[in-house]
Amino acid sequence: MSRATFKPLTPPLVLYRNILRAHRQMPPALRAVGDDYVKAEFKRHKDVDNPAYIVGFLGEWEKYLDTVKQQTSPVAEVISASQDAQAAIEGREQQGSAWGKRIDPQLIERMSDEQIGQLYELRKESKRSFEEK
Repeated sequence: MSRATFKPLTPPLVLYRNILRAHRQMPPALRAVGDDYVKAEFKRHKDVDNPAYIVGFLGEWEKYLDTVKQQTSPVAEVISASQDAQAAIEGREQQGSAWGKRIDPQLIERMSDEQIGQLYELRKESKRSFEEK
């Protein structure tokens, strides 16, 4: 039987600061929406005392931070400078996935109506921010 290795969770305040720092590499409109959303979510959940919920909350935000870092890394910027990579990025943009990633349908099925409503509001705000460019 093999043992799974678990990455220890980052303390909430450190994770929060790291996310906001990572957002500095994003386009201004996306950064504004992201910063506002992160601040609201961490504030909304600051008094949660259910350990299982805290672990899930922090774990999902760590995954988000990893995605943002990957998509804003200097290596990604250097690669995007080439024409082949630029064509790939333009193709992703046409599909609406230049930033972030698609949500697993099974995860959506497990969401509450309130969570789906929040996701919809975030989607609307994101679209509105990009249309204002």
